[in-house]
Amino acid sequence: MLSGWEFIPFLTDYLGGDIHAPQEQFWFLNNFSDLVTSSFQNVCGGDVLNGRSLGILLIITLFVGWLFVKNDATNLLIYVLGVTLALCSTTFIDWTSLSHNELIMNTIGNIQFPFRLVPYAGLFLSVIASFVICNIIDGITSNNYKQILVIISFVLISVCGYFGTVQPALDRITQNVSEKYLKKTESKQTIPDDVVIDKYNYNAIFDYLTQTGETDYYSEKAYNNATSIINNIVYVNGKESKLIAEYKPNKIIYMIHAQKGDKIDLPVIAYKLTSVSDNGKKVKFNQSKRGTVEILARTNVNRIEVSYKPIVLYYVMMFIALLSWFGVIFYQVKNVKNRLIY
Repeated sequence: MLSGWEFIPFLTDYLGGDIHAPQEQFWFLNNFSDLVTSSFQNVCGGDVLNGRSLGILLIITLFVGWLFVKNDATNLLIYVLGVTLALCSTTFIDWTSLSHNELIMNTIGNIQFPFRLVPYAGLFLSVIASFVICNIIDGITSNNYKQILVIISFVLISVCGYFGTVQPALDRITQNVSEKYLKKTESKQTIPDDVVIDKYNYNAIFDYLTQTGETDYYSEKAYNNATSIINNIVYVNGKESKLIAEYKPNKIIYMIHAQKGDKIDLPVIAYKLTSVSDNGKKVKFNQSKRGTVEILARTNVNRIEVSYKPIVLYYVMMFIALLSWFGVIFYQVKNVKNRLIY
């Protein structure tokens, strides 16, 4: 209910869409001591694994949580899932050897980075941490009003802890801004680490290649013609031209001079739910030989906008998710209110 909307593009575009999946491999492997060290460092964007950690509260929960849930079957299962996922995110699992197993690669190889399992471990361990904290609060006092004060104290500590946690990341952004400010470039090169991007230089990121996964989720046709797409090559009646696009949220814009009826092949991948407009009017498009958007020019000067339009169900599911969150909040508030009354 809360995340169903995320699966809609997968169902409408990925399945049966001849999409080139990410390379099946396991990279950036961290050992368990790395996870523990970075978690106790308790910062986001620090020097240890760039913040790939559980944080100090959850790593403590990983070690001692079993003491509080050993007699509770449901919470024990949640705890075991959290611990298992945390271990699987490290070289506790021999990912290097598994990468040579065809069955494993075909089933879970698309994970690519085992540290991606850390947030899922955090989800389950957070449930246990909440359970432990509630037990501690109940052990401190049985008075409902005093419990509210203790809860408020925990919240304030958590908020203050959050700002301390993200401070290294903020320092990376605010210190030496002029040196790290991303600048436009003519040559395609990999985007460097520790660059500052804001609303003024946002378009500059499209002059660079991503550090990993530049061609992930291209269509198979586009994957086989990736070079011309990456280099932003536009074809007008087969004649090559390199134009500078304007990028906005969910929109890529090209200004192209052509004759009416000319065939324009844009370096934008054509997906099932891609939407194209020319001078403000929605137009039909074809998938070109390189798997990109291809239209016929309507006038001599064409402002072509390419975007992605999900189906209505996508927004319906988002609305359901929003209602579900309100329901969860209402339920919790009602429980607190009832505890205060009784």
